[in-house]
Amino acid sequence: MHSTTLCLVVPSLLLLANSAPAAPQTQSEPIVVAMAPFDGTRPVRGFYVKSSTKLVKKGAVQVDGTAFDLYLPREKNGYSHVPRPEQKAVLVTLTSTWLAVDQDRDGKIALEESYFAELPLRIGDAMFDVVDIAKDGSSITLRRREGPLAGAVMGRKAAAFEWTAEDGRKLTNRSFENRVLVIDCWAPS
Repeated sequence: MHSTTLCLVVPSLLLLANSAPAAPQTQSEPIVVAMAPFDGTRPVRGFYVKSSTKLVKKGAVQVDGTAFDLYLPREKNGYSHVPRPEQKAVLVTLTSTWLAVDQDRDGKIALEESYFAELPLRIGDAMFDVVDIAKDGSSITLRRREGPLAGAVMGRKAAAFEWTAEDGRKLTNRSFENRVLVIDCWAPS
């Protein structure tokens, strides 16, 4: 089986504001991830989002036989998986909890591994919805989504894509099998 590795060169704001189209849903069983106290940090670009660099909760979820760690930041007014209109972000309009997933399983959280709970969440090569976050951060409830992958995760399988090149050729994932592909999303067309 061949896959395309996607290497993105984009500002992190673009990754954070990833708004994947709604996928067709089948009701899968919810997955409840128990979160335990944790003491760590993560990078945050403070002018994008008002969120703490302090990580205070950690849990693990198994996705297709691989364990991924999830983290929650310190939140003064409780956690939320839905937009909170009373909170103001600076450059983005997303206001739910900004959780982190150790996608590369290296034990460190990079800026690109933080996501808003109100958006579809990619963990490994599967998509999830955050159904709930306990107000005290003691658990996160996920539900697996059916449908195509969305979102970019360094070193993981690329989400399906297609576009027409300037010379008229149709390019898809299969066009780049077994090669590294760098996409500069800021390049003018």
